[in-house]
Amino acid sequence: SGMFWRGDPFTGSGPPTNDNWPRNGALLRGTGPHDARGEKFFKVSAIQQAGSSTFVDVPDGTWMLYNQGGLLL
Repeated sequence: SGMFWRGDPFTGSGPPTNDNWPRNGALLRGTGPHDARGEKFFKVSAIQQAGSSTFVDVPDGTWMLYNQGGLLL
């Protein structure tokens, strides 16, 4: 299980991909929080899946909710 990628909260466009979505225990690199539509979002630049030792770049325009009232992953 895990979380699915979000699209750009400022433009409303969908995520550029749903490949390599973050599984439980994944680490994300990026910037944030960015405030949009009354929520906070994290612009993701790379992901390290649980059990991996390397980060993999994600396509530009990949976002994730910054907070979900608890742990996301």
